[in-house]
Amino acid sequence: MMIDYNATLQVYFAECIKFLEKRAKRAKDDVELNQINDAIAIVKNTAQKPTKYADYGVRLKYGLIFGELPSDLWQSGVLHKYERVLKVVENLNSPYEYDRAAARDVLLESLKDITCKNNKNVFKDLYYSLSLPTKFAVKVNQKQR
Repeated sequence: MMIDYNATLQVYFAECIKFLEKRAKRAKDDVELNQINDAIAIVKNTAQKPTKYADYGVRLKYGLIFGELPSDLWQSGVLHKYERVLKVVENLNSPYEYDRAAARDVLLESLKDITCKNNKNVFKDLYYSLSLPTKFAVKVNQKQR
């Protein structure tokens, strides 16, 4: 089975949104809720054209940079990994094997991490943490001859 990295990237963005939406439910006031909702909008917009918004300067130009956010979101590591994924998005389909493999590893590890964070089941969390990152990827069935 092969992995569809573009579809896997979209799953990753969906998991980021899920993480932020869960956090929004625990916002202590309207200011914090608005900050998290702004972050959700940024992730949704970035997910529409990830290769275009992979460049920091382009994201800055279009206002797709996280502003003030609750400190626990940064401490969770999710937003740092989100930034790492965006840095390597352009290399997911690179003609160079080394760049492509490195980018895919970053994406798969980040997807595994956020899937574990979004999981509520303790036993599944343990299972996920011991699983290979490729378990979380979107697979493509190849037709057999």
